[in-house]
Amino acid sequence: MSVRMRITSSKTRSRRSHHKTDGPTLTVESGVVRRRHFANPETGEYRGKQVLFKAAPTSSATKKEVKKDIKEADAPRVLEAPAEKTEEKNQEVKAEKEEVKS
Repeated sequence: MSVRMRITSSKTRSRRSHHKTDGPTLTVESGVVRRRHFANPETGEYRGKQVLFKAAPTSSATKKEVKKDIKEADAPRVLEAPAEKTEEKNQEVKAEKEEVKS
């Protein structure tokens, strides 16, 4: 039966030395520092092509106002008829019932 080889701490540390993380690779392009393989945040270009387009602001509503508008839009709507119309309809229904009875 063979004896299992022990791995010394120096061997372990040597192996783990490659596990370290490097910082992001940066490049300077037209005076702007940006990460490599990422679009330039100021110009919106990547590899000489325009890939990001800035959208025009639609309104100056705050987050709370937008959330409130969304909740109101999703809330079930209860339509209430004006009191005059409901009274008129009630009278019409009563008149029809009386006609049917007679």
